[in-house]
Amino acid sequence: MKAFRIAIAIIAVAMFITLSASNAKADEWDKKTLVTFDQPVEIPGMVLPAGTYVFRRASSTDPNVNGSPRAIKSWFYPGDTSGEEFVYRSSGKTINEIGALQTQIAELRDAQMQQAQRLDAVNQRAQAGLAEANQAAMAAKAANQIATAADRMAANADRRAEAAQFNAKAALNQIGTVAGQIETRITNMDKYRVADQSTVTFAFNSDVLSEQDMSTLDAVAASVATPQGGDLIELEGFTDNIGTEKYNLGLSDRRVESVLRYLVSKRVPLYRISLVGLGKADPVSDNQTAAGREQNRRVEIRVLRSSDSVSTAAR
Repeated sequence: MKAFRIAIAIIAVAMFITLSASNAKADEWDKKTLVTFDQPVEIPGMVLPAGTYVFRRASSTDPNVNGSPRAIKSWFYPGDTSGEEFVYRSSGKTINEIGALQTQIAELRDAQMQQAQRLDAVNQRAQAGLAEANQAAMAAKAANQIATAADRMAANADRRAEAAQFNAKAALNQIGTVAGQIETRITNMDKYRVADQSTVTFAFNSDVLSEQDMSTLDAVAASVATPQGGDLIELEGFTDNIGTEKYNLGLSDRRVESVLRYLVSKRVPLYRISLVGLGKADPVSDNQTAAGREQNRRVEIRVLRSSDSVSTAAR
């Protein structure tokens, strides 16, 4: 009876072992996922085509599926190496492709960076060119303004030059007219004759005109105010013999200048008058007496008139 029980226990253990192995194999097979032809499965780091067996853990996708062949082989049954080799080759190929893609991505990034740098350089050159163009435009505008101002200045200068030329021409004409008149007078100088003669006297050591002298000079000024206007006046100043020669010459100059100023104040043209101071020369009376010296302190006035003027007035 005891032996029978032992046999039954051995059989039970064997059956348990057989069932356990069978359950383990079934459980392991349940972990195997068959991907259909049109349903690729993504595994971290790689994508397997349809028809590939993917082994999973009980909780989630095996993170070691891309690992070493030993880690992958642990999920295959003994002797099933085709799946192991395929997954390994696919994993290695995918990793290589990923590396190549990463290299290409890095190269593309470098190319993009270089292109961005080139674009930035082109943009900087464009900005610099635009700034230079703006500066050139501003310089051109300033130059145009300067040119316009220069044109206005040139036009004003031309007008001033024309006005100056006109004035110069008028002045030359006037000078020519006056010069002709002077030349005519010089030419006719020998034709002038004394038309009137007057004398004004002065007190001792004085060049002041008396009222009587002024009356005499008024008559002289009136006599030369003829319509023809060609009369000339000669003035000669004298002194008595008292005093030095130098002093008397200065005194005679002051006396004749007094007569000149008075005639000019009466509208007699200055250019018609000639004058000279002769000091104590040419006395008209004896200087030994007071009456004689009084007559010598004088200015003689002579009105000269051209013979042409006389004949014209007569006609």
